[in-house]
Amino acid sequence: MAVRKLLDDWYRQRAADVFAKVLLEMVPRLGLRRTLPPMRLLSMRTQWGSCSPKGEIVLNPHLVKAPRPCIEYVVAHELCHLREHNHSDRFYRHLARALPDWEARKVELDDLAELLLNR
Repeated sequence: MAVRKLLDDWYRQRAADVFAKVLLEMVPRLGLRRTLPPMRLLSMRTQWGSCSPKGEIVLNPHLVKAPRPCIEYVVAHELCHLREHNHSDRFYRHLARALPDWEARKVELDDLAELLLNR
């Protein structure tokens, strides 16, 4: 049990570091003119991330196990919610401008989900 806790703590720290870097890179890529939004880590069983109505980005620390393009997709997806807090056509246009290949990244992440979330 102690080994599991150490491993979980390591993943959380690694996730915080990696996600902060990706956020820093993606904010200007999305044309957001603001300081970095607050970010929090939360282990979730079925979600990689969310964006609160107040603009807090919540990311699943298990996402750090995914390839970098998949992490970029989730971060970009949540950042797009700062402009459109829905999944409208406008939301997807923002996402496509930042990541033209977002659909392929999503498919890759979906294919890995069971493996990444259950380990």
